[in-house]
Amino acid sequence: MFAMKKIFAAAAIAAFATAASAESYHVTVWNGLADCSGGQACMFNADKADVPVPGATPLAEFDFTPDDASLGLTWASTAGMFNTYGNFLDGGTISGFTSAVSQSSFLSQSMSEEGNGFASYFAITGMYTSGTDFSTTILHDDGASLYVDNNNIFRAPGRVPGQATSGNLTLDAGSHHFGLFYVAADGGPAVLNFDLPDASAAPIPEPATLALLGIGLAGLGFARRRPRI
Repeated sequence: MFAMKKIFAAAAIAAFATAASAESYHVTVWNGLADCSGGQACMFNADKADVPVPGATPLAEFDFTPDDASLGLTWASTAGMFNTYGNFLDGGTISGFTSAVSQSSFLSQSMSEEGNGFASYFAITGMYTSGTDFSTTILHDDGASLYVDNNNIFRAPGRVPGQATSGNLTLDAGSHHFGLFYVAADGGPAVLNFDLPDASAAPIPEPATLALLGIGLAGLGFARRRPRI
């Protein structure tokens, strides 16, 4: 009986360790014009300043968990009929999917069109936690930008011939909000590689939200210091 309990305990610990090591990223996708013609919202610059909101409704929103947490996001699609969301996102699991279309319909759609008839804009957000400072890189093809706690860390929003890498980006230890912005344009192939330690899907707090939180914490501290009568 004791041996059996030890087996169950070991299995539980292993399961917990597996769950704890899983990474997840919150993904919002817009799909629209890539040439900015006609005065309409366009999906061109891969930067936080160019997120197509509030005028454009996202095509889809979901959490993405990579199959291999040690590799992070290893998204890639080929040209032609394989330049679809399903082909691009096939290295992990989608959960919490919300869209006006079904998940299968979304995955079967093309991400962009050669000649820039339309493109896709990705906002990938969450939090990461690390016990030490560390370095990471971003591999992209049509522009990417990274923000940590609303501070710009890397910005290359325009398209590049072939593929480009950010080089080593040094990020601080601790728990921090991040936002990675990427554009898939001008048909396939498309690529985005990115990894953060213990990433978890979460929205980025707006500055106003952080300010209100600070005021609330300050008020709580004042209330605790107030003398009792």
